[in-house]
Amino acid sequence: MSTSVKLEKLRSLLENVKLEDDDQRDKFRCQLDPLISDWIDELPDLRDIFQAHEIEWLLQDSIRDNDDEDRNEGERFIQFVARSGYRDEPKSDESGRPLRRRTTPVHHAAAYIKSNEEIFDMLFDVYDRYDVNYVDEDGLSHFHIACEFGCDYAVEKFLELGQDPDHLVPATGNSSLHLAVQYEHKKVVELLLRNGADPNLFNNIGLTPLRIICQRDDDDDGLAELFFKIGNKLQINAQDKNRNTLLHAAIYRGHVNLIELLLRNGADPNPINKNGDTPLHILCRRVRKEGLLQLFFEICGDIGKTVRVDVFDQHGATPLQMAYCNSDEEAIKLLLINGADPNSTNEHGFTPLHVLSMNNYDEAVVKLFFEMNDEMKQKVEVDAKDNFGRTPLQWAVANISPNKVDILLERGADLSTFVFPTEDYFGAKLEQGLCENWMVFKLRIAFGIMRIIESLEKGGYELFQSDAISIMKLFATYELFKKSRDFEIFWTKNEKYTEKAKKIMIIPNLSTYDLIQLRPWEAEKQLLHADYFQIVRSRRLFRLPKRVYREVCVAHMCEIISRRFFQFWALGCFYELVHFRLPIRCCDMIIEELLNEDLYNICLAATGQRREDDEKKSTTNVMIRPLKRARFKMCRSA
Repeated sequence: MSTSVKLEKLRSLLENVKLEDDDQRDKFRCQLDPLISDWIDELPDLRDIFQAHEIEWLLQDSIRDNDDEDRNEGERFIQFVARSGYRDEPKSDESGRPLRRRTTPVHHAAAYIKSNEEIFDMLFDVYDRYDVNYVDEDGLSHFHIACEFGCDYAVEKFLELGQDPDHLVPATGNSSLHLAVQYEHKKVVELLLRNGADPNLFNNIGLTPLRIICQRDDDDDGLAELFFKIGNKLQINAQDKNRNTLLHAAIYRGHVNLIELLLRNGADPNPINKNGDTPLHILCRRVRKEGLLQLFFEICGDIGKTVRVDVFDQHGATPLQMAYCNSDEEAIKLLLINGADPNSTNEHGFTPLHVLSMNNYDEAVVKLFFEMNDEMKQKVEVDAKDNFGRTPLQWAVANISPNKVDILLERGADLSTFVFPTEDYFGAKLEQGLCENWMVFKLRIAFGIMRIIESLEKGGYELFQSDAISIMKLFATYELFKKSRDFEIFWTKNEKYTEKAKKIMIIPNLSTYDLIQLRPWEAEKQLLHADYFQIVRSRRLFRLPKRVYREVCVAHMCEIISRRFFQFWALGCFYELVHFRLPIRCCDMIIEELLNEDLYNICLAATGQRREDDEKKSTTNVMIRPLKRARFKMCRSA
């Protein structure tokens, strides 16, 4: 179809169309698209065919189409207008000056189109008066849009004609540099910086352009280097409303390249934010990227800056304590090598050893702590007391951590002044592990307590009756007591569950059914404590169809593990409750038939009587000690 024919057809399409009508205008564009899709040469002067406002209507409609299924149709019309040589002319006020307050199709495109730089390049071909920076009612300008969508040529022309590079978007406080950085338009960023854009402006939410780069998910691709290369006066240690610096932000995201760039260009490695966190705190608490902490120390060493390793945050914690909270062996080692104090205390008086002892950290980290300090020839205060007067050993006991107790005792923890944890914190922080089932959790408590008692007594500590009562109360709290034997009788009469129990083996030649039938002292002869953990960890007990049957198995195991302890303490209490009228042997025979929970109640009753008579308290304690020793002799000779 020749150009003249196409032009005639275009004019005929317009004859019966009212372009001010939205529906008719849409119909017209549908008819127009086949005509212009292959119209390449000898394009018409659209001013001879359309009025300026009609072109603007059609451009706006095409922009809206670009966001839906008719995208190609809309883009073709915009391209057609741009290629035709049509150029918008600004309206003027009474004095002949161009009116800058105007919403153009460029503004509409910024609202509708998220990413299509080609369309904006075409629109800026149409709206090419770079001496007139049109601003819509929200304060968004053509210059802002050119920066946001990476229109390098338009940005350059605006700047050549005197555009202020720091003009802000009122709604967000973003400068053009903010927008170019946010959408990663490197060429535009360079143009703005070379034309004097201020890199230190904060937007309405407290972000500078460089801070946007530091807070992105991906590490810098060279964009940040422009800020240092071009040499504008960059306030590299400026703090935001939370007193975070650029280095805080880069470390929080774990951006290796940015961290090195900032440090080598003058960033202070020790700024403190409103939470009291230095970059080192964040490195040790949140960032687990391999080698990052080492790089941090190496760079600071290269540039001759000292890293303050013992700064306290608002909670009184040092980076070393943060590293222990994360069980981060690499960080612990690096901090100690770089001078961290292993005995520093937080606001509660907790040393790193307190923190390790009171929480559920692996004992391997405790070993590492001592080994690293041995290597550094630094003394660890094993018996340091916190603000509550508690030592790491007391916290390890309170948290039922037998392996940590053993390590602390091996490292010289003083038992001569040791006081058993009181009920207000003994076992208060116990929690079931994330991957730990409730059966293992209960057995861990029962087994751990007995292990701790054994270790303490082996080291020369003698439990007081108040200590024993605290332990028994913990058994009650975590429901570690075996219940009435009536349940066992019911179970043995239930053939369905009996058959299943006989098939679940604890060890060779001993089934779950056999275990339930055994008396605690009989089971003690056949099983090691490790055998109980093995059966529970293997999840074989889950073959039993009901939780209630599994519970009785675990309770029976806890009963066996702690039986000697309960009998040991109940004997003296029972002897006292009967006013010393029965022979010890008779008392022993009686309590042999009772469950641990019954023995606990006996001890509670005896304790209650003592509290009513302070004068009897010291006398009773003296009498109970020999009874305990006699009891052990009896057990050994049996």
